[in-house]
Amino acid sequence: MRRTAIRMTDEHPATYLRHAPYLLLLAGATLFNVTAGTPLALGDIRDVLPDRALTLPLGSAFAALWLGYLCVALGTRRPSPRAVALYSSIVVLLFLLTPVTLSTDVLDYIRRGRILSLHGANPHVVPFSQFPDDPFQSDVGWTFLPTPYGPLFTLLSGGLTWLAGDGRLWNILLFKLACTAAHLLNFLLVRRITGSERAGLSYLLNPFVLLEVVANAHNDVLPLSAVLLSLRALQTGAALRSGALLAAAACFKIPFVCLLPVWFRYLAWPDDRDRHSSRRTALLGTVAAALVIAALWIPFYSGPAVLGVYRFHAATQTKWSTPALLRQGLAAADLPDAAAAAGAICAAAAAMIAAPVLWRAGQWPLYLRVVATVTLLLPLVGMGWLLPWYFVWPLGVMPLLSDRAWTAAAVALTGAGLGHYVQQTWLGFVSSFGENLVLGTTSIAPPLLILLGAAILATIRRARS
Repeated sequence: MRRTAIRMTDEHPATYLRHAPYLLLLAGATLFNVTAGTPLALGDIRDVLPDRALTLPLGSAFAALWLGYLCVALGTRRPSPRAVALYSSIVVLLFLLTPVTLSTDVLDYIRRGRILSLHGANPHVVPFSQFPDDPFQSDVGWTFLPTPYGPLFTLLSGGLTWLAGDGRLWNILLFKLACTAAHLLNFLLVRRITGSERAGLSYLLNPFVLLEVVANAHNDVLPLSAVLLSLRALQTGAALRSGALLAAAACFKIPFVCLLPVWFRYLAWPDDRDRHSSRRTALLGTVAAALVIAALWIPFYSGPAVLGVYRFHAATQTKWSTPALLRQGLAAADLPDAAAAAGAICAAAAAMIAAPVLWRAGQWPLYLRVVATVTLLLPLVGMGWLLPWYFVWPLGVMPLLSDRAWTAAAVALTGAGLGHYVQQTWLGFVSSFGENLVLGTTSIAPPLLILLGAAILATIRRARS
């Protein structure tokens, strides 16, 4: 009798398992779309159903999305490139067609853009409440404040609102399309920088990034694009362009100015290049970055009043940050100088985490780790977990790092971000110190513990060798 060997063909059951992660992502995106309601609805998802009625369907959708992403990020086998492209396109399209859910920030983007494009005023000085007859005027949002964003986003939002006119649907759709285009650009950049298809897919199909960027149209993806473009320029030797792009990121959102000293450290004190020419390049790049910032800010700067909105946001948005929660705990224990003590503890903790990496930031792989560390610590220490969309920043940089610890930390951070929204549907916007401390700790602790454990294990291995 003649025996025939069993071959692994496309019809073999083991091959079909390669499609399972993408099918989970499709199922989760579909359930989320159904839960959200009518495509391109204009309200918040919490206006569609009572809060606790959302917990089960939203939790089920996010669980499917997270499990699918887990397999994509950590798995090694994938279906054919055509199948991956088809699955990815459908998932991104489903998020694009959901309502503006879990956030109404895009309406604030539209209002600030209309101040420039249709009313001819300076959004960095004049609040939207000065235009009561505008069809986008409402009590929802930050209408009483000038824009807290940088001039580059002011120009972009002004251009988009000028194109869209008075149509609410067209305005929202244009902002969602702009953020989706930036998300796709970031996918290409991550894949080009790493040379890895899996790294690109780990960013492209990250459900938390899709939720915040494609569905909610949060503008955090735009400075992330500038950072990734800067990394790609630096990788190819275009140091001056790299510095200018980092300055552009800071002109989208000011906190990204924190990356400029790291960039200067990498160029000025390299571990594997000629230091004399590198320092000259670093100085020229710093001049280029300063010129970019000046050129973009000068048309909108009208005195110290422009900075008032940034002081206001610094006082309000940081009330749930790590220093603020620590300060509340120290004050509850009747400890003197709670604010100073909390600041000192957080500064020491951040220095302990960042200093060893910054010390060796003269090499390309370690420079990427520094950028990832800064983007992770910045929202954690300075802005607070109750503004979770800031974690789009580290989730856009983490795929550039090939080791498993950073991948696992990204998976944990993604799950924590999705879980945060599910918790909110059940608990509402909690306000007590204890509830927020528990919520923040359970969300942030897993990725930090993963990175800390990996660092300890690496230190032990080096000591043994």
